[in-house]
Amino acid sequence: MEMGAIMFDGWPISSLQRASIIGEENMSQEQIATLKFPNNLTKATSNINFLMSLIWQINEDKGWRDLERVFDGDIALIHSEASEALEHWRDGRGYREIFYSEDKPDKPDGIPIELADIIIRVLHLASMHRMDMEGALKLKLQYNTTREDRHGGKRS
Repeated sequence: MEMGAIMFDGWPISSLQRASIIGEENMSQEQIATLKFPNNLTKATSNINFLMSLIWQINEDKGWRDLERVFDGDIALIHSEASEALEHWRDGRGYREIFYSEDKPDKPDGIPIELADIIIRVLHLASMHRMDMEGALKLKLQYNTTREDRHGGKRS
């Protein structure tokens, strides 16, 4: 484990995740900024490769590898998961609320579940095309540290 890394259940996490997990969600941005971060991204991003392998195997086991896939269709499926998260928010569901419906009592649902679906679909797509997501994530995060605040003052 790297010096300064925050671990939760054996996984490295960000200070914002830590604040949420240990009930510090009312912390100010200044307080969150004082929490320790890992010195580099190696440990955290290595979990990306682990997740890609796990998703690959689950999808193989469940028959999702047998289908002919197209890139634009997979992008549309990622978008559909984001739309489902938005619909839960529009219905008044909480950001951390996970619920179960009567018609599918074993299937978790809610904003966090839809966001997990987005991650699963992105990593599935990346694994199908043999993308180096660990390298891409490191490269993008490193670049983001050089950008102006809010990318030059953009509103969102």
